Amino acid sequence: MNQAEFTERRNKIVESTLHNLNILDDDLLNRTQNFVSANMLNFMPEVKVTEHEDIFRHILLNKDLSILEQQYAGIIDAVSYEGLSRQFFNLLDSKPAIFCTFHMGSNRVINHFLASNNIPYTLVVANHISTGEGSSFDKMFSDVYQNGTNNELNIISAQLPNAALKMLRELKKGKSLLLYIDGNTGAGDDSVKNENRCKINFLKQSIYARKGIAYLSHLAGVPIINAVCYRKSLEDIRLKFFSPIYPDKKQSRTDFAEETTQKLYDMFVPILKLHPGQWECWIYLHTMINSKEFIYKEEQQPLAEQFLLNKDKFGFFNIGTELFLFDKKTYNSYPIDPLTYKVLFKSATQPVEKIELNNNNLFQQLYNNQVFINV
Repeated sequence: MNQAEFTERRNKIVESTLHNLNILDDDLLNRTQNFVSANMLNFMPEVKVTEHEDIFRHILLNKDLSILEQQYAGIIDAVSYEGLSRQFFNLLDSKPAIFCTFHMGSNRVINHFLASNNIPYTLVVANHISTGEGSSFDKMFSDVYQNGTNNELNIISAQLPNAALKMLRELKKGKSLLLYIDGNTGAGDDSVKNENRCKINFLKQSIYARKGIAYLSHLAGVPIINAVCYRKSLEDIRLKFFSPIYPDKKQSRTDFAEETTQKLYDMFVPILKLHPGQWECWIYLHTMINSKEFIYKEEQQPLAEQFLLNKDKFGFFNIGTELFLFDKKTYNSYPIDPLTYKVLFKSATQPVEKIELNNNNLFQQLYNNQVFINV
């Protein structure tokens, strides 16, 4: 792909996502936006709900741009580096490292960085990515970066039962690893009860984060290099490197893993706060929480003649013909009938009256639970 083709495809993605995408007309997008809004409400309540749709569009935009940029080697020319020094390369000359990153900004550009600097590494990704986008990058790696050398790219599926053993073997061969700590897939069960997760503080709440990166660092005796990508603009991509974290053998492996996982997220948070629309994982952050922790008590509001949907706290979506009211605070969804769905749909953009539900008891129940607010 040449620069002209890349620019044309990029501009089409921007136009389509930011200006031509009708989210309410797409059942899956509408449902996903509700969960993104709920996640933002619970973790970044300082962001106004009226901004959630625009943030969601930028999440989709960054997701699609990252996939496109992975296929274009010339994107490396748009990257500026922060925290990068000669010591960084000296470290990699003596031993491999575990590169830890997030699905933030142009999150695949770190692959171009490692490959263009001839840093031997193995990419660890979810199974569906390793067979799709991973193989696409693997082909480009062979065409662009290998150049007849013995340096080759291996891809490990994180969901394989023997993934950890394969990663250890790669490190012993002197190859670094690249892993995404905020992925929603990995080896085994990904529930919050999974022993491979630990509870950490994150923004205004807590999440159950995967601690395998830090655990592997301690086990293999190699440092972790945390790197976060973000966009200043379409033409200005930043890749920020943090100081390496070395395993502390005086700590137990479990203690080091949990403490370090918290540190990795703490490094990430300031960038996320500045650019919330660049983090892909808002889409599935709710899979990393215990929603029972998110219980709020609110006071009732006085009655009025006309009402709007309380989008700060509620949304609606459908799965096929099944219709649901969605509580963003608790992540609970409630089946509703077509008339209620129709009224909720209308109330998202224009005032409704309680008579439109044809059921005073139902309206009062929704009002008491603050589904509707006064105009």
